[in-house]
Amino acid sequence: AARGDGCPLRDASFLRPSLSRQGQRTPGGEERPVHPKNMPLPDGTNAEREDPSPPLNWTSKADLTDATLYGIPASPPCAKIEFILKYYDVPFTYATTDVGRGVSKTSSYKKVPVFKAGGRIVNDSSVIAKCLFAALAAKCDPALEDTITYGLQVALEVECFEKGADFKKFAVAHGYTFAKWLPDFVGTYMSPAEMIRKKHPELKPSAEYGKEFLTAIEPGKPFWGGDAPGAADLSYYGTLTAFMKADLAPAKAHLEAAGLNEWYARMTAAVPTTTAEA
Repeated sequence: AARGDGCPLRDASFLRPSLSRQGQRTPGGEERPVHPKNMPLPDGTNAEREDPSPPLNWTSKADLTDATLYGIPASPPCAKIEFILKYYDVPFTYATTDVGRGVSKTSSYKKVPVFKAGGRIVNDSSVIAKCLFAALAAKCDPALEDTITYGLQVALEVECFEKGADFKKFAVAHGYTFAKWLPDFVGTYMSPAEMIRKKHPELKPSAEYGKEFLTAIEPGKPFWGGDAPGAADLSYYGTLTAFMKADLAPAKAHLEAAGLNEWYARMTAAVPTTTAEA
């Protein structure tokens, strides 16, 4: 996860996706992003942390036509966007793309996820989420969304991929069944945890980001969104789905240390079962 969003597994060529999830249908998000700079890549799409230029002008769910989410099954940011789309029941197709190759030969952006709708392409899960939330009229805190993407997600990757056994368990849970035959030391050798830590010396323990999120919830309210899940709830929970699907101990420890067990239980009860299976 170099400068930001893409799952570190994007660089792991040994984890080529074996199954496409074409044809899945579902969800979305809220409020227009506020980043001031617009710096398109050579192909005209947005760079990480940058707004699409020209502006998307997605103002309703009706604007999200012919939607496609490009990603890989083992990517936490892809799981987050898939979860958001399903929650809001946005029809879309999931297209598995080769790791590190982009959605086409001419793509300048080589990470995942990439979202296409209404004839426009958007890169970087934080930017995608903000654009979706804007289209779906869901209140969004752009700074908190960035914290979830560039802080929480990366910290969880470090903690959950630290041990070879956990890294293998994660890979197997997301369809890479061959990984279960590898000895644990191979998982440790292939794990991106140390690489991520070196690239992000400022990274805090995941629980610190969790506590920041918890304090953003209004006292007496069950969710960040108030009486029902809001944008930050969906992004946080959606990010966790990739790790919780593998039943990883570090992910559970994160919830405990951050004081989020009760919030997580409320979210699990609030979202449809089919949504939670992102």
